[in-house]
Amino acid sequence: MFKTNDSQIQDLRSQISRLNEEAAELIRDPQFLKETAQQSGEEIWYGFNNASLVDLFTEVERLPLDGLAEIETEVRGLTAFHIARGGYIEESTIHAETGYLPKDQIGIHVVEQIDRIETGFVPAMNKIVSKAPSRLDAEINRRVLKTLQAAIPTSSPYYVATTNTTLTQLSNAIDAVKDVVEPEAGDPVIVARSGMIRKIRDALTSANTYNMFTPVTNEDLLRRGVITEFQGVPIVELKNFKDENGASYFPGNELWVVGRSAGKTAFYGSPRTTSWLENEAEYWHWQTRLNYGVSVYRPGHARRIVDSSVSA
Repeated sequence: MFKTNDSQIQDLRSQISRLNEEAAELIRDPQFLKETAQQSGEEIWYGFNNASLVDLFTEVERLPLDGLAEIETEVRGLTAFHIARGGYIEESTIHAETGYLPKDQIGIHVVEQIDRIETGFVPAMNKIVSKAPSRLDAEINRRVLKTLQAAIPTSSPYYVATTNTTLTQLSNAIDAVKDVVEPEAGDPVIVARSGMIRKIRDALTSANTYNMFTPVTNEDLLRRGVITEFQGVPIVELKNFKDENGASYFPGNELWVVGRSAGKTAFYGSPRTTSWLENEAEYWHWQTRLNYGVSVYRPGHARRIVDSSVSA
C-alpha cells in the first residue's frame, strides 16, 4: 500500500502554495483567465465523456457545433420480388420521415469574491474540475429520464403498474422490446436502482431454486449475491444519483427495459468555457456552456415498470 510521507506532503503543499501565489499575481490578466478556462474546460469535457450514462438509454451522436442530428423513422416500401429469369422487376418507392433534434443548452456559472480566489485559486479550480462533470452528467441524464417518462406516461400501453414485480412481467417487457428494437442499436438493457434489482434477485432465488440458471448466473448469485443479466439482457444497477439539493432524480421504484433506438441524444461541439472579472475586479466568474438535444421518438422500444411496493 502506498503511503505518503511527511516530506511528500510538504512538497505538495509547497507546490500548491507556489501555484496560488502565481495565480494571485495573474488573476487580473485576461490571457491567464482565458488559458485557465480553456484548460479546465478540456479537463471537464474529458471527465464528462468518461462518466456519462446517456449511452445506456439512447443513441448518442457527437457533432460539430453547427451540426444537425437527424431523426429518421424506419425506412419502408422497399420490396423484393420473385421474377422469371430476366423478367421485369416491379418498382419500389421507399419513404421515411426525417426530422432534426432541437438544441438546448446546459451550463454552470461559478462566482467568487476576488480576495478568496487570490488566496485559494488552486483548491477552487480543483473543486470545479472534479464536480462539474458529475453535475453535467446528472442533469443531462435527468433530462433523458424525464423525456422518457413524458413519452411513456401512466396512460401509455408501455407503462406497467404493479404491486410486486414478477419475472413474468419482466420477461414480457424484454420480449416486447426485443421484438421492435432496431438491430443496429444493439441489445436492450435493464436499468434500475438497487431496490428494483433486489426484486429480480429475490424472485430468482425464491425457495433457493438455482438449478434454472446458467453456471455464470449461479456463481454470481451464490458467491456475491448479485445478478448481472436476466434472459441474456444486461442489468445495470444505477447509483442513487441526487441533484444539487440532495433529491434523488431516478425513482427507486422504477425499472426500465430500454433499447437505445428509443431515442437520441446529440452533443454539439464541446463546452465553451470562459473566465472573467466583474466590475472593477471585485468578483471572479467561471462559466461553461454545452449544447445538446434529447428526443424520444420510439417509445415502443422501451417498457417502464413502476412497483408501488418499493420506496420511490
